Amino acid sequence: MKRIFILILITVLPFIIMLYASIDASIEYEFRNIKINDNSQKNDDSILSGSETGKKEREFIGQLKNIKTFEIAHKISKWIYKKNIIYCFDNIDQKFYLYNENFKIISEFGEKGEAPWEANDVVNFEITDSTINIIDYGKQSVKNCPIPIKQKVNYYYKFKNNFWTGTKLNNNLYLFLIEDYKTPDGDFSFDIIEMPSNNVIKSYDFKNIATISPKQRYINVAYEGFFCKNEGFIFYVCSKAGLFLCFNSNGEFIYKTETIDESPAPKIRTKTDGNLTFYIREPDYSINYSMTTDNYYLYILSLIRFIKSDQLVIDIYNVSNGIYAGSYEVPNFDEQLPVRILKTSSNLFIMYEDLTVIKYKIDLNYEK
Repeated sequence: MKRIFILILITVLPFIIMLYASIDASIEYEFRNIKINDNSQKNDDSILSGSETGKKEREFIGQLKNIKTFEIAHKISKWIYKKNIIYCFDNIDQKFYLYNENFKIISEFGEKGEAPWEANDVVNFEITDSTINIIDYGKQSVKNCPIPIKQKVNYYYKFKNNFWTGTKLNNNLYLFLIEDYKTPDGDFSFDIIEMPSNNVIKSYDFKNIATISPKQRYINVAYEGFFCKNEGFIFYVCSKAGLFLCFNSNGEFIYKTETIDESPAPKIRTKTDGNLTFYIREPDYSINYSMTTDNYYLYILSLIRFIKSDQLVIDIYNVSNGIYAGSYEVPNFDEQLPVRILKTSSNLFIMYEDLTVIKYKIDLNYEK
């Protein structure tokens, strides 16, 4: 069944309320719905691009070997590895779960609500030595809390405009992805903003740094994505297009890279129904499904190869210049497909649809 992304704008002066709806309840398992089962279409390359149509070939440089399998009880929307601890966030109950590398629970904290120490819709978080930085889209706020969070915040700042996602920089600076609601085309920019003053220190126009045509419309619908960072670099990886952008730890733009599959952004068409405007992506599925990084490489779980081969792959890029370094095939597990990846100091963790987590060793000495 084909998925449709619907963006509804309801204007209630002086506020603009943005609502999102989708035919599928879960974006995480959308590849179940894009799989081509009709044999008459299976050889149609019109929905594919890049390495799956011969423009570039993936080079498989390693093999993933199963070390240990774990079963967890919580759905993970984001996870981070820091000093031998895996910090997991469950966006259903807005709660954090801390595990060791054998997935033994260490602690859990956080709760859903409107108090400063509570969460509403966390879109990003980062760990320091003893605190956690949280970006809350639902509250349009940023905060820093001690670990564990126990009805206490070190600071809590409200954002005056509207951001889609963000990441903490040095001192009181943040890098936010901002939509310009003053334009009808949904233009994006990356803004370095000082909090709590909300002063814009620097702004990068999305179309400019991503070298997208100034005439292209609905950037916000076509190029949504997620932040991923290591000690020196910040990456914005587009989920619906074969593209990622790199910034340094101060938020300064460095480079943009097209992924190995070179997948174009989806086409956007609009449909109106009275006062409602619907923005529909075609096709509407994630190209880059999950991402993780260490200090050397950016790892992206790519969906594009699955359409024809039943196999997802992890594509690897050098963090300093974005150059493609190779790929790993990702094993399926008991007919379950991978949905999350996490690189630690020596292993790669993969979460599957049924909440199975497997610790893999990357074997670079194998016969192709």
